[in-house]
Amino acid sequence: MKKIILLLGVTGILLYDTAYSVHVTEFAILTRFGQPREIISDPGLRFKIPWAEDVIIRNKKLRLTSPLAGEYLTLDKKNVLVSWYLLWRIAEPLKFYQAVFNQASAESRLNDIASSNIGAFLGKMEFSDLISIDVEKRGTL
Repeated sequence: MKKIILLLGVTGILLYDTAYSVHVTEFAILTRFGQPREIISDPGLRFKIPWAEDVIIRNKKLRLTSPLAGEYLTLDKKNVLVSWYLLWRIAEPLKFYQAVFNQASAESRLNDIASSNIGAFLGKMEFSDLISIDVEKRGTL
């Protein structure tokens, strides 16, 4: 009786460590000893080699990043306070894993890129071009 309970316990631990599932809104990166081996985007139950392979689950959904408002200078050296947001998603899981690995690093990079682009855009525009009643005089993105 004790052997059966022990066998069931070991089987349960092995099954828990080998089985994983991928949801419809997720994809998985299967790594073997830290090296990516397979990108899995189809939902379902899968199995891996215990202790040698790891699974990294990432979300496919759109993500909203809303950084703090930034202060930028226009061409005529007037300060403009801009509040902005980013909508983004992971399009290429392998490149994402190799470049940034997690959501916090990705958001940090995207915020830096977007902030510099906003600053460059506003630096080429005069304040009167941004705020105007006349539709033809307003700046366009």
